[in-house]
This record gives sequence, C-alpha cells and structure tokens, in this order.
Amino acid sequence: MGLFAKLRGTERTPEAEAAVERLRSSLPDGWELVELRQQMFCRRPVKLYAWGASAEGPAGQRVLTLSADEDGVLAVSAVADVVAGTAPGAPRWAPPPISPRQDDRDGWPLDDPESADEAAARQEALDLLPQGSRPMNVDTEPFGGIAIFAVVAQTPDRLGLAGVGMSRAEAWRALAERLRGELPEADVWVPAAGG
Repeated sequence: MGLFAKLRGTERTPEAEAAVERLRSSLPDGWELVELRQQMFCRRPVKLYAWGASAEGPAGQRVLTLSADEDGVLAVSAVADVVAGTAPGAPRWAPPPISPRQDDRDGWPLDDPESADEAAARQEALDLLPQGSRPMNVDTEPFGGIAIFAVVAQTPDRLGLAGVGMSRAEAWRALAERLRGELPEADVWVPAAGG
C-alpha cells in the first residue's frame, strides 16, 4: 500500500480489509466490489472526508454507498444491504458534524451558482445558517464513476455541517434540510437511483 495508496484514498486499515473480505464472500454470484476509496470534499476551513464503496452486478447494475467513518467499514457493510434490497436510497445526505482538522484558515469567496436551481437552494441554506458561519463552495468527487457533490459550512462553534447530493443544487438542498431539522444526520448514505 504505502504512500500512493494513501494519496489515492485507497489505503485500508486491517478492519477495512476484513470488511472487504466478508463482503466478497457474501455477495451473490456475479457481484463484485469495484472500489473502496476515501475522498476529501472542500478544503478550508473544514474538510469532509467520506468513504465510497461501489459494487457491480452481473447485468451491469451498480450500487454505491458512502460513509463518514474513519476507515470505510460502514460503507462496505452497507453494500451487502443494498445488493440484498434492504437498504433504501435517499436523495440527500447529512453526515455527522465535522471537527476541524487544521488551524482556522480563511475560505474562498463563494462562486456564482451554475443554475437557477442551485441559486435558489444555496440562498435557502445561507438564510438558515447561524450568523457568523463560513460556507464553502460546492465540491465534487467521483466514487466508482459516479459524481457526488458536497457543501460544508463552518458554524460559529467551529464545527462543520455538510450537505451531500447528486448535484450542486442537491448538496445545498441537503444542507438546508439539515439546518431545518428535516434531514437527520447519518453515518452511511445510499444515494437514491436518479437522485
């Protein structure tokens, strides 16, 4: 493994390796784990680290799960539930609050929204954030060939609150729903098909 695996987000703990082996032995014939990768969303002042596990079935079906744990074990375990049809998908995700991992740094100014839908969702989230919060730009990262979008805002208590979705607008919408108490925090997310 080493440095290259760490840089690619594919370095695995012994617990993650054991979870991968359990998953491989439990998947139905024709299914295989395609990827387990950690990606970092947003950069400053708070970073969201998420693990994505993707698997592919014999007819080209693809499933994806994301988790906010330290090593991706929750994402790997959730793949078996998705394949078995016992894990419902959701269009948006609110990961647990994020503790800052670096000294306070100023963020970058917000970019212009890319669509009217994003502009409306962003404004709604910005209006709900506590005064003194520092929102970041939407960031996108690929998991198993699927683009995932996230936005993080640092609140005055220095914690990061994230909203995650399948588009820029959906990420802002997730943050707004979280701030209104409509989207509960969860350690694991199964993106809804077409979400």
